[in-house]
Order: sequence, then C-alpha cells, then structure tokens
Amino acid sequence: MAVEEAHDRRGRRTRGSSGLLEREATLRAIDEVLDSARGGVASALVIMGHPGMGKTRLYEASLDGARGRGLKVLRAAGAELEQNLAFGVAAQIARASLADIGDSDRRALLDEAPSLVRALVGSGLLESDHGTRPDLAVSHALFALLGETLDTPGLLAIDDLQWCDAASLEFVLYLLQRLDELPVSLVMTGRPGAHAQLGEILDLIAAHPRVRVEPLTPLGSRAVAELVQQALGSRANAKLVQT
Repeated sequence: MAVEEAHDRRGRRTRGSSGLLEREATLRAIDEVLDSARGGVASALVIMGHPGMGKTRLYEASLDGARGRGLKVLRAAGAELEQNLAFGVAAQIARASLADIGDSDRRALLDEAPSLVRALVGSGLLESDHGTRPDLAVSHALFALLGETLDTPGLLAIDDLQWCDAASLEFVLYLLQRLDELPVSLVMTGRPGAHAQLGEILDLIAAHPRVRVEPLTPLGSRAVAELVQQALGSRANAKLVQT
C-alpha cells in the first residue's frame, strides 16, 4: 500500500528546505545556529522578508534540522488575531517546554511555579490579580520555567514575530539578555514594517548583539523561470517569466 505523502501545517506537500531556491545563504545560517546549539553555545537568528519569500519554509527547515541533530524543539508562532493577548506567544513556549515531561514531573514543576505561570500554561490568560504585575516578573518566571525544563540542548523557533504580542516580544528580549544561561538557540522570522506599533521592540530584537539578521531578497529571473516551469510545464514561456 502506498504511503501518503506528508503535508505540512498549511496543507503543502513540501516543507522545510525542499524545493527552496536561492536561499542557500540563509540555510547555511540556520545550520550554523543549530550546530552552535548542539555544541552548547547559544546563538540567535532572525530571518526577515516580505510575504511569499519563504520565511515559514525556512522556519520549518530549522525545525527539521534541529530534530535531525537531536535537539529539543520548542516552537511558537504569532497570529494577527491574537496579538492583543498578553504573553500569548510566551505561553506557547511555556507549554512546549512541558510537552515531553511526564505527568508527575509536570505537576511537580507547576506546583512550585508562580501562579501566573500556571495560569499561562493552563488557560493562556493571566488572572485578574496579575494585571498589575510588571512584565519583567512574568518574563523572569517563564525564564525560570525554561531553566527547569531544558536539560539538553534545544532550539526555540518563533514564526511571524510581527504578529507577536508586545509582552511576548519583551520576553524574547529578556531571554536574549540571559541566553548564556540556557542551552538553547533561537531562530525567528519576521516581516519588515508590518506592525508600526511594535516597530521599536522589533528593532531592539534585531539589533541585539546576540542576534544575526538574515534579510531575504526577491528571487532572480533564473529561479522565477524554474518555478514557472514547475507550475506550468510546456505552457511556460519567457514573456510570462519576465512579467
């Protein structure tokens, strides 16, 4: 019986680096970050590009590469409709850190964790009495949880930084400041100029000394011709490629 071809989370038959054109430099940057993580040296990479340039495919390539190296993978993604949910993406990261932990160990960790962390891991929402807590306290509590759960080298991958909530981006900055204390490297993707209100904090992440930024450029004519040929076959022509 034929095995059905695996689809990615967006329903595509290909994922990761398969079929990517003119992204060799970025794929090398991802490999360097993953090799660094496996060697116990934390680093961070931000892949910046406009829609349709392959950011999510590169994000998925980092996940595949991390798993192939035996790294623990924590993944999260921003969503446009959830960007007003404080610590929404940070809560995804916290839940991912607990995913592979047995029930008894998980309960023990959460019993000792601050109530605000239990709230985020459970419902994803802070309780009303946490409304006046400074974001730094929440970030520190989440950082401490990662310290308890990351006992082997890992990758933290965050897709669509531009749709993350402000509090989660503050947590990313806090994490970058203390990256040497965790056996984890970061690969993140973002869209330039997509969210003016968060522009300052996104710029701070991109400019952080621990972060390497890889900007994606439009495909050249040869790559475009190859994609058109793949899609249209004999119907493809030079005039169509040029347009």
